[in-house]
Amino acid sequence: GQHTQALRTLNSLLRKYPRMDFAPRALYMSARISEQIASMDSLKHAAELYDACARQSDELRIKATIRKAAVLLRMGEHEESERILTHMLRKEENLRSQDKVKAYAVLANNKALLGTGEGRREAVAIAAKELEDPALPRWWKFRALLHHATLCARADMFAEALKDYEQVLAMQPATGAN
Repeated sequence: GQHTQALRTLNSLLRKYPRMDFAPRALYMSARISEQIASMDSLKHAAELYDACARQSDELRIKATIRKAAVLLRMGEHEESERILTHMLRKEENLRSQDKVKAYAVLANNKALLGTGEGRREAVAIAAKELEDPALPRWWKFRALLHHATLCARADMFAEALKDYEQVLAMQPATGAN
């Protein structure tokens, strides 16, 4: 319904104005919509669009690369997803804290999806890297702690998960009631 119509509209804009300043942003938005449709064909299309966006825009390159890796993970292409992320984490010197958190989160989920005890432990170790940056903004620290706690619980590391949850509570996150 609405996703398909939005995708048609963005594709029409891209065909009509392929070289306009907004083209990379429209590619990114088309990829996000394709990702939300979630059929295997739309996921493949999303990965292609993220790739095109990353080639066309320095501003969106990192964000699109991380999303592409996440889409590949959803498609079951674990090795390619991991290859893209490890390459990016190794080569990109000026990654923002938020981008590192997102990349490590996808990489950790990749390992967790292996479904083995070793994979879950690797996922916990990778998720711990999300927390290494002392300049990590507060919201991203909440997110990283909760992700780490979830992975710890899945790996039967309950004491460590509890420590993460206690850290989140100590940071007094907003509850909506205040």
